[in-house]
Amino acid sequence: MTQEALAFEAGLDRTYISQLERNKKSPTVDVLFRLCDAMGIKASELIARVEEKR
Repeated sequence: MTQEALAFEAGLDRTYISQLERNKKSPTVDVLFRLCDAMGIKASELIARVEEKR
């Protein structure tokens, strides 16, 4: 999924998605849920994936 598609589906700006990817911004809980909805996954799944990489 492109930044543009994700931003559109989540109702966010593409530049904000870019900032998240580059660790320039941290998402709020609301944004986290919007991103997960846009990607079709649960927030717990996303968090588990992040924890596995640490």
